[in-house]
Amino acid sequence: MAIAVIGCGSLGGVIAARLLRTEEHRVFIIDFDRKIQNTVTENGLVIRTRNKITIQNGLVGLDLAHADGIGMERVIQSAVLWGATTHQKPLCYEITAPGTFVIGSLS
Repeated sequence: MAIAVIGCGSLGGVIAARLLRTEEHRVFIIDFDRKIQNTVTENGLVIRTRNKITIQNGLVGLDLAHADGIGMERVIQSAVLWGATTHQKPLCYEITAPGTFVIGSLS
């Protein structure tokens, strides 16, 4: 399966790095910040963990599903109940709180 991770911020970066650990999927990382896109392309992704409490979540998939030409049948929504942050120098994604990651179809 081909998977596109759009936005390689803290959550997207961790998700992309974990997807890249498996050879089951082709993973494409897309970020409109050229600095991030170039760094990921040239250096790959790095993840580190530590204990700190934070929770982030988003429903961007709903906006994406309604975009022209995409459609709900091509978007898999998720609920992220763990935390992450991005360190810019060097670009490194840090898991800051453990938690659940639920993935499912919008339909």
